[in-house]
Amino acid sequence: MSGVAQAMAELLAESGEGWSWAQVWVERTPSGFDLRHVRDRETPVGSLRKLEVGELRDWADEAVNGAFRPLKSAPNLRAGWHCGVTDATELETALEVLYPGSVADWWVARHEPGAATSFREYFGRQTGIYRVAQRLTEAQAALAFGACCAPRFCLKQRLWQVPGLAADREEATSRIPCLEPCAIALEFGRRTMKLGMEDRQMLGLGAGESATLLAALEKAAVAPLEKGAREGDLASPSNPRRFQLLLDRLRTELPAVVDAPGEG
Repeated sequence: MSGVAQAMAELLAESGEGWSWAQVWVERTPSGFDLRHVRDRETPVGSLRKLEVGELRDWADEAVNGAFRPLKSAPNLRAGWHCGVTDATELETALEVLYPGSVADWWVARHEPGAATSFREYFGRQTGIYRVAQRLTEAQAALAFGACCAPRFCLKQRLWQVPGLAADREEATSRIPCLEPCAIALEFGRRTMKLGMEDRQMLGLGAGESATLLAALEKAAVAPLEKGAREGDLASPSNPRRFQLLLDRLRTELPAVVDAPGEG
């Protein structure tokens, strides 16, 4: 039995008749397994679009807003479909398309406790344009990856270590582990360092104005992306991860206004 087949067998042995895998609901059927979006768990199968395993990749490549999905673990998988597979091999193929490497990483995280890397170790290996990210302080890294890898942006359970930032809990994310930074986290670390090197500007805001700014950032960070907007465009000032980073930073620097009462 191959390593992936062994991992799939173990996953099935520990799962019930139905279980979630990030945004996918997997359910045992008399003919094998049925996959669908968790949102469609109770939807009659006749109301859902039938997809073959070979069609899942194209479906998973497009986000709800029509843009390309660079991060398959982002919580923006489109709903309205189902896919039937006949056995564990086909199920593993389907999950590999929807969440690449997820089953293997799940098995590794369970059997190799030291498999998860650390932020400093991973970024220490980077060269070229990413070398600058090695200069991130621990405080900067905690803010950067707390924002970049928040559950609203990624459903993987981050296990790689960042000093000052607790590892994710399965109940807040999913069963899929993240053992090292992905390409988006790498670029976001670089972008955070570059932003930190820019000249500082003092706004001189009052407490009420600061509270308004925080409230605006909170809305912007959770707002759906506009049609065609790319979540991986970290150079854009309106990227939601950048909203979240600035929001988290201001919360640490302006603690007095985080819970400021409404003006009288």
